[in-house]
Amino acid sequence: MVKYTISIAVHNRLAFTRACLESVLANSVMGEVQIIVTDNASTDGTNAYLRSVLGSPPHRVLRAIENIGFGAAHNEALTMAAGEYFVVLNNDVTVCPEWLESMKWKINGGASLCGVKGACSEITPEIRGVPGKLEYVEGSCMMIRTEFARRFGLFDPIYRLAYMEDVDLSLRLREDGWHIEVADIPVIHHHGATASAVRAEGVDLDGYLMRNRAIFAQRWKSYLETRSFAPAVAKGPSRIVVKRNGALGDVILTTPVIKRLADEHYHSLQIVVETAYPDVFTGNPDVQFTAVEIETSASDLVIDLNGASELAPLQHIVDAYAAAAGLRLPIDKTPHLFFSDGGSEIVRGKNMLGMGRDDREPRLVLHPATGAWPGKTWGMDKFRDLSARLMTSGWKVVLVGENPGPQVPCSIDMRGRTSVRDLFAVIYLSDMFVGSDSGPLHVAAAFRKPIVGIFGCTEPKYILPHRDAVGVVARNVGCLGCRHWQMPPIFTGNCVRDRVMCMEDLTVDQVQDAVNALVQLDSQNRSSNISG
Repeated sequence: MVKYTISIAVHNRLAFTRACLESVLANSVMGEVQIIVTDNASTDGTNAYLRSVLGSPPHRVLRAIENIGFGAAHNEALTMAAGEYFVVLNNDVTVCPEWLESMKWKINGGASLCGVKGACSEITPEIRGVPGKLEYVEGSCMMIRTEFARRFGLFDPIYRLAYMEDVDLSLRLREDGWHIEVADIPVIHHHGATASAVRAEGVDLDGYLMRNRAIFAQRWKSYLETRSFAPAVAKGPSRIVVKRNGALGDVILTTPVIKRLADEHYHSLQIVVETAYPDVFTGNPDVQFTAVEIETSASDLVIDLNGASELAPLQHIVDAYAAAAGLRLPIDKTPHLFFSDGGSEIVRGKNMLGMGRDDREPRLVLHPATGAWPGKTWGMDKFRDLSARLMTSGWKVVLVGENPGPQVPCSIDMRGRTSVRDLFAVIYLSDMFVGSDSGPLHVAAAFRKPIVGIFGCTEPKYILPHRDAVGVVARNVGCLGCRHWQMPPIFTGNCVRDRVMCMEDLTVDQVQDAVNALVQLDSQNRSSNISG
């Protein structure tokens, strides 16, 4: 199965191209990578070499009759990409073991774009790129999800030949509320090797740079002056105080808003969070500290999200939070959760799950919630039936929950045994999540796990963040989603009917069918990647 499409644009400098490809082939799992090389009219035997090395599918060698440049080459390769992840790589870069996995981990953790730590990432007042604070991801080695890149757009063709495309892409993503990151991997970049070769052939790189830099400066004038996408707010307060209590899921769903606030103000303001769930923000680089109660001052920008979604129920919870924070829509709704440095939490999670080094058993986390809201509480008998069916079909079922509960067939019962951080690790290490609209569901969303959510008094479209999350509801129940249409303060969590139809009429077959459909969709995606 092709997981990664690696796009490389080359123009002569065969020795660098050979070293680059040899490092890619040596440090990638064959069968998982598709390499697409665009030969920008090389004349030094590069094309013959490429065809000798990459002459069979899924790899492709594209031949341009003239040097079409950096952005155009990668944009064209994107249209042919078969992998789930699209990697832009310079031919003057050599890579290292686990380079793809390291960037993928960041992407799966919520980053829209991932580059390499130590590369140019900060924009100087003269509009030059230097290593430093993370304002952009350098295009010498970067990863983005293929389908996302196709929808959002990769490199803007307004920039000719080379320069500024990667900076522009990063700022466009950040302006729209997406998160960029870098992975700490020791790639080797021979800076300027390609540029020097092109200059030697008489190409006016300095002219292209001057032009592209001027276009960039005009487009991003406001950002370059303020280093913020919301300059009026950034000049005022000394810090941002975000407040949100409520349930675990309510707090987790503040993280996309906090990420947007950090991106728009580019860490010029300290962000602190008042919450009863400080563990949600452990390792979060955008949050300086948390406390159950924070004393504020006149110089603070206080963003109180308590009651924000309750007072605006007919929209996605994250949109309601964003509106309360004064942010523009749309906003990326995927939560952002992080693990502490060193990997100890993952190791603990593996130990709790009894995972060996090469353990590949399919694990499904099942959350048989018994909450206070009748419209979120599916029958325990149904959970027992569902769990038994899932185990019969080959799943290793792991039960999670805040407290111990009634007996349910399972492989591992962790109810009442996990801290919040343990819960994060267990869900991260599993392959699918099934459960009610609750905190564990939002943990699974943060780690982009396939989700089958059981919904009744809340509606999936106002809760779920991404396409691999499916909400199952009862059929022919007209009062579904009463949490949203009973305008506050009417909604109390109690059912307005003589019986809880949304939960009682939702069948085990429906939920099992949704699980099977997600499994089939994943299998189809794998097949299409291979055949593509």
